[in-house]
Amino acid sequence: MKNLYRYSCGEGKLDFVMLHGWGMNSNAWRYIINRFGSHFRLHLFDLPGYGFSQSEESFTLPEISEMVLKKAPPQAIWLGWSMGGCIASEIALRYPERVLALITVCSSPCFVSQHEWPGISWQVLSCFEQKLEDHLQNTLEQFLLLQTLGTINSQRDTTSLKSFLFSRPLPKKEVLKAGLKILRYTDMRDSLNAISVPFLRIYGKL
Repeated sequence: MKNLYRYSCGEGKLDFVMLHGWGMNSNAWRYIINRFGSHFRLHLFDLPGYGFSQSEESFTLPEISEMVLKKAPPQAIWLGWSMGGCIASEIALRYPERVLALITVCSSPCFVSQHEWPGISWQVLSCFEQKLEDHLQNTLEQFLLLQTLGTINSQRDTTSLKSFLFSRPLPKKEVLKAGLKILRYTDMRDSLNAISVPFLRIYGKL
């Protein structure tokens, strides 16, 4: 897509790409821009269909990865949150020469629970998909509540996330459904062993 939005800032020598998660936009990184900007050149993307990268179309994981890669620096450290972690991992697997290092935050190689594998129940994702039909904004708000569940400042954190999300155009229903399919069907448990670049996984508080 031609109108993929990217915001760049910072004064460091290394390029640093940041990819948000499902339902969000690049405003989610607002609070760490100042802390990272003196060390890196930051490149914050609104993924296809999200925020300022509005689109009526929905895209697959490989398609999103290719679109982002086309507007990314030749080499960079890649950071992805949740679904953004899947995209950054996909790029590291397919184009390791473009990735100096990979960081994923609150992401998983397989989001749905499997035999002896912890994760989200597929029924939960199906429920989100059904709710999107009639109550898109309410569904996104419920999703934000899950992000702050159990945190010390849950109400404040939820309010901050809402301000990030609703300050830009909301993604279309079809885009959100395609994102849920990525979370539901992506399974990188075996392929991640092939990642050759330095790789850090961060699980929030853990």
